[in-house]
Amino acid sequence: MANKSNSINTSAKLIHIQAVRDYAVSVIECEGSTFDKLKFFFETYDSEYGWCTEKKGIQKALTSYLQGLPSSINHAFTNHEIQELLVKWEYLTEKDLQSQTVAGIQKVSDATDNYFSMLAMALITLARRNKIIG
Repeated sequence: MANKSNSINTSAKLIHIQAVRDYAVSVIECEGSTFDKLKFFFETYDSEYGWCTEKKGIQKALTSYLQGLPSSINHAFTNHEIQELLVKWEYLTEKDLQSQTVAGIQKVSDATDNYFSMLAMALITLARRNKIIG
C-alpha cells in the first residue's frame, strides 16, 4: 500500500512541476512556440545578466534575474500574486494562507521565498530539453 501512496505523491508532484513550467512559458513576453519563447528569454537573459552565470551558476543567477523584474517575462511578483499561484499549483492551501500559527506562517513564507527559484528551475529545465542552453 505504501507504494501506491508514494506513486500518487510522485504523480501529484509531477503535475505541480508541469504547472510551474507551463506558467513560466506562458508569461514570457514573446509570441511563438515554446521554443521561440525560451530562445527569446535566454537570449535576453544572456545579454542583460549572463555575466552573472559564471559567478553564481545558472540557477542562482537566473533566480536573481527573475527577482529584478526583467523585461522579457511578466511573472507574478508581489507576495499576494505569488501566493495565489502557489495555491493554484497546490503548493499551499487557502488554509495555509489564513494560518496564524508560527509553523503556518513559516510554511507560507518559505513557499513564497522559493517561488523565484522554482520559476528559474522550470525555465532552465525547459531550455535544456529544447537544447537552448547546455
